[in-house]
Amino acid sequence: MNNTKFKSITLITSPGKGLPLIEELHKRKHQMLDLNHARGSYIGAPIKKNGLPVETEQEIITCIISADKADDVFADIFELAEVNKPGGGFMYMQDLKRSTQMVL
Repeated sequence: MNNTKFKSITLITSPGKGLPLIEELHKRKHQMLDLNHARGSYIGAPIKKNGLPVETEQEIITCIISADKADDVFADIFELAEVNKPGGGFMYMQDLKRSTQMVL
């Protein structure tokens, strides 16, 4: 992707939040988005009879954005996903060393 700096923003949240969030981000002209599903447990999760923690389904939303817009997009996602509320999930941002642009 040229020599432009890019960042990856990842949100891990409850099922059902991903698609509406992606639709809203598309309206705001953010196009490089991905939605995946995963199962896992968290620290403090209830323990099943077999001694293993309860696993729940989560949605993982990834957004690739130019570094100069990353802080604004991070704030948009944080607000739209209500990360500051219980069950909102958590998110993080990291630098990308390399990426390949995909055009459909």
